[in-house]
Amino acid sequence: MSDTEPTPLRQPVAQPVLGALVLAVAVLLSLGFISLFSWPTFRDWVSYLLVCGVPALFVIGAFWQTEHPRSIARLGQPWRGLAFLGLALATAAVIAVLLVVLLGGGLTPPTPNVAHIAIMAVPFTFLLAVVWGGWPFRSIPSPVLGGVVLMVVAYVLSVLTYLLLANYGSFVGGPAYVAALDPHGPFDIWAVLTTVVTTMAAGLLVLHLGFWPLGERVMRVPALRAFASTVVIAMLTGIALVIGIGVFAMPWPSFLTGVTVAFLFGSIVVLNVLQGRLPLPGAQPARGLVSAVLAAVVGVLLGRLYVLVMPLVSGTVPFGAPGFQGEVWLASALLGVTFPLLSVMTDGFAFWPFVSPARAVEKVSLPRR
Repeated sequence: MSDTEPTPLRQPVAQPVLGALVLAVAVLLSLGFISLFSWPTFRDWVSYLLVCGVPALFVIGAFWQTEHPRSIARLGQPWRGLAFLGLALATAAVIAVLLVVLLGGGLTPPTPNVAHIAIMAVPFTFLLAVVWGGWPFRSIPSPVLGGVVLMVVAYVLSVLTYLLLANYGSFVGGPAYVAALDPHGPFDIWAVLTTVVTTMAAGLLVLHLGFWPLGERVMRVPALRAFASTVVIAMLTGIALVIGIGVFAMPWPSFLTGVTVAFLFGSIVVLNVLQGRLPLPGAQPARGLVSAVLAAVVGVLLGRLYVLVMPLVSGTVPFGAPGFQGEVWLASALLGVTFPLLSVMTDGFAFWPFVSPARAVEKVSLPRR
């Protein structure tokens, strides 16, 4: 081949093989990364810092659609992906420090209090950026500023939820309890945390269903879409908690990891990593229900895989009361490490290097109607 001939484009790997390949790489990288740290270090420092960056990833992928900031968006791969990764990590570091200083009493390692605030900011960011379609922040002339404001509002909502509703009664007597940081709200933190995170699972179910049964008239009005979808999510969350906590008497942390986190992670795989390109029924709600069931199965299977290899990665971490450390490890591994890594690989790197940069132009963030 002569030097003047253009290099042929490498054909992209087709879905769902592409998604399965990306998922396998992400799982291996995640478990290898986790194995570098002792369990206390991973729990107290690493997962906390990474979770603080997840809202930034939602802004980058769902709100900015990886088109902003322009100085990053115009870069070629892999520099584009590395720059978005650096931006997310820098944002995470700033937020992590602010939470520790302002709400964590300046204590190190960070207390569970600030970690819980960071975790709850993720569903709030998801609601605003994905379910609400970025309304009303898209009306801000600068998309970059709009994304920053959206993320700040999500953290404010998380902080208010923590201060007004949560108490740490279930932590009293344990090494992680700090009396001076207990907001003494009306509900145990496990109940508050599980409820907030389950709203994200309910929101993902709404995405599986393509916002069915909300009509086009509702979807065309941003404020009406936000209100109607939030009502639906609240109802779905209530139903899930009544069944799991009320009927089956599951402990809050067990429901969080065994049901909510499993569905969250499975949904990210089906909707984002596999881009929904599976042999599914064509019409809603059948399509969404089948997609949701597949997501639940994928999430449960991956959760069991992580539990199986946990002793090799972090040593034996016990599940159940009083500390629910195994549940914390599983949630941290799936949503604190693998989920953000998948987000970076699919949004920031646009599936590079499995898809050539010239072809990696399709938006792969969570679907927006």
